[in-house]
Amino acid sequence: MSPLPLHYPSSGDLDSSNSASGERDSRGLLTKRNRGRPKGSRNKRSLMVEQMMDGDLEQIVATCLRLAKAGDMAAIREILARTAPVRKGAPVVIDMPAICGVADVPAAMARLTEHVAAGSLSPEEAAAVAAILERYVGAVEACDLAARIDALESRHNEAEQNQGSRTVK
Repeated sequence: MSPLPLHYPSSGDLDSSNSASGERDSRGLLTKRNRGRPKGSRNKRSLMVEQMMDGDLEQIVATCLRLAKAGDMAAIREILARTAPVRKGAPVVIDMPAICGVADVPAAMARLTEHVAAGSLSPEEAAAVAAILERYVGAVEACDLAARIDALESRHNEAEQNQGSRTVK
């Protein structure tokens, strides 16, 4: 299979006749009216591969299955990758204490550590849950800081108003 020929604009392609039609500007870049390939369209190489495999796909799959049944690990890996891909983000079911506030997070982290030590939870799964707990703590702390700042600003504004009303009298 020979590679598809690529077309690079030559100096003759960049003359003013192309820019007048709205295809490319003087630097060879696509203009606003011509943004390239429409959404959803496929490139020529993909179309060519599809056409080549169109009639032979059943035979290729049959050969791959035959090789897998004969013990070819590469064929087995390919078939499993396409039919039963590795699941990412599987739910983790563990016994955790209720988390009603930031003060409950250390007990939850201790429970995670116990699960990892017991082998019922992998370190990667525990790290994912710990990251959620850390984000929870960060969100609660951010809300607490915002409330404290609002309270300080209110007190400051009240003090300024009281000070201003004393000087006016």
